[in-house]
This record gives sequence, C-alpha cells and structure tokens, in this order.
Amino acid sequence: MSRSLHLVEIDIFHVAYRPCRVYQERIADYYLNGRPRFEWERMRHRMLMQGDETIKNVCESCGMNILGDAEGCQIRIDGLTTFLGIVNQLEPHNHLMGFSYADDALSRDDTQRLHEEVERLSGSLGDVKWPVGQIFKGGEPLPDPNGFRPALFYEFEGGEQMTPVYSNRGYTVGVARDGLVVCESLGEVMPERFCRLWKDGANVYGETIGGRMMPFLPVENEVPAWDDSPLFSSSELRLIELPLVEIYADAIESLLVFSSVALSNNTGLRFSQVG
Repeated sequence: MSRSLHLVEIDIFHVAYRPCRVYQERIADYYLNGRPRFEWERMRHRMLMQGDETIKNVCESCGMNILGDAEGCQIRIDGLTTFLGIVNQLEPHNHLMGFSYADDALSRDDTQRLHEEVERLSGSLGDVKWPVGQIFKGGEPLPDPNGFRPALFYEFEGGEQMTPVYSNRGYTVGVARDGLVVCESLGEVMPERFCRLWKDGANVYGETIGGRMMPFLPVENEVPAWDDSPLFSSSELRLIELPLVEIYADAIESLLVFSSVALSNNTGLRFSQVG
C-alpha cells in the first residue's frame, strides 16, 4: 500500500443533541446550480477567508470537540494505509483490513470492533522493532520540522521495494528491511546495504552492514544525499530500529481516542482519503 493522508471524523449526524446541528440544517442561500448552501458551509467559508471564529465558538462547548478547535471532531492521520499494510504483513489475520477507509462510514458496532482491534494490536506489537532511516546532525537527531514526531526519520513502508528518502540527479537514497539502499540515477542499485551514510565536506561515505567503509563517486555532479543540506555541511543518515507502536503512535492514539469518543456518543466514525 502507498502512503496516504486520511480524514477521520466522528459521525456526528447520528448525534441529535449537538450545538452545530441547527447551522448544518438551516439553508442560508443557494449555489448557481440550485444546490442549497447551508449555514455551516457559509460559516466555514467566512472562517477560511476572513478568520471569523463563529464555528470555533459553536464547537467550544461540544463534548465531541476532541482537538479543542473549530470542527475538532475530525483529525488528519498521515500514513494510515502504510500502517495497515505493515500490520497485515505481521498479522495477516488481523481484523483491521476488513474495513474500508476510503469515503466510508463505520457503524457503531464496526467502530467498536475497530477500537478493540487497535487496542489489542498496540499491545501485541509492542515488542516489534521496525527499520527507519534517521537523520543526525552534529551527532544529535534532527527534529521533525512538522512536529509530528520527536525526531525526523523515514520508516520502511513494507513490501519488496525500498522506501525512498531523497533523490537528486545522481542518486536515490532509501530504506529497506535489510538496510539503507543507494541507487544511481542510471538505474544501478548497489548490492551493498548500508547501516549508515555520512557527509564530510563535499564527500559522502557509507558503512555497509558488514562493516566495510566505502566512498561514493559523483554521478551527474551529485553525491548521495538525504536532505537539502548545503554541500559542505555535516550530516548522517543511520539505519536504526524503533518500536512499531512508537513509529505510528499518533495514528494509534488518534484511532483509539476518536473511536472511544464516538462510542460514548453512540455513533461511529467516518473515513475519507484526502491525499
């Protein structure tokens, strides 16, 4: 499965007593094609275009507002299908693959089953270590610029192919189950697998899994890279293993929290793929 971005929402339309309901059912005007535009859509437009906080004020007192913000009953989860694909490799008979995650609504009963399965997997996969390529500068892990994780790393996404980390005109660097992979732009995949790659001035070196050190020659005036660092900066890409539940902690926690709140309101979840 390829990496994806999903929107996960509590299915609020089965919850009768919610503060947003009156605005979502009241027609404000009509589009040129005759479709009614509801008050909530107009409020959302004003929020996006003018910074109007009416929606935020409506959502503030709602018990389903998990994120404490406008429309805080929904969240975006990055890499959900990647996580599901890895889980399916490790436990082919898991129950998560029985659900649809693209533009689908889960009933309360299905949401209950999903919650129980994610809860079970977070325990059963607790000791599973998974390969990632992590970037270090000055010997310290590079922080994640998006703030989603404590450090910037690229996990192997499963399957037979490597997961790309970075490409330039000369090389592509990726991470596989058995080590870091370096491919030349001409399509030549080096048979060696590396435990680390590092930059020293304008030169790049690799240490193979077997402990052999080797330099890389420029191809198309480029050497292997793993980020946009300046040419003469120092940087290192290391193959390490992290607990799988730590790598996907955000996805696991989001699914557990949102399904729990949905169940407490006697409703389910809605999934839609947005990227």
